[in-house]
Amino acid sequence: GRGRPRLDHAALDVNWSHSGDGLLVASGAGVRVGVDLERVHARPRALDLARRFFAPAERAWLQAQPAGMRDAAFLRLWCAKEACFKALRAYQQPSVISEISIGAWQNLDSQTETYRLLNSETFNSPSRNHGFTVHFLSHTYSFFIFPS
Repeated sequence: GRGRPRLDHAALDVNWSHSGDGLLVASGAGVRVGVDLERVHARPRALDLARRFFAPAERAWLQAQPAGMRDAAFLRLWCAKEACFKALRAYQQPSVISEISIGAWQNLDSQTETYRLLNSETFNSPSRNHGFTVHFLSHTYSFFIFPS
């Protein structure tokens, strides 16, 4: 059936995502990886989706964004949560993306930011976790990595 992609190699984890004409693939030894790729376009239902899938603090942060920047902010957080969800699913948890709280953003440059999972203890997952998002003209993508 459908589920998280796997390789027949115990030490190597793999994950992928596609959107529009883009494909993103990541693999790593001794880590659990998750990736998400989203095509940049208007998100008229961003606040509705946030009410359903974002933690209260994330929803408040999104609503506080200027209207002209809200779509990009939504996409940044959505990609981070989806990538984290995929990495955590390697541990067969959590059951829904709304259980994941993302925070501790840090700008590396004008296109790249790092982030951390704030509630890693909820999932009995490693506290040394990190991810990053990168923004291009046509796509935003995110990687998330847990040490195994």
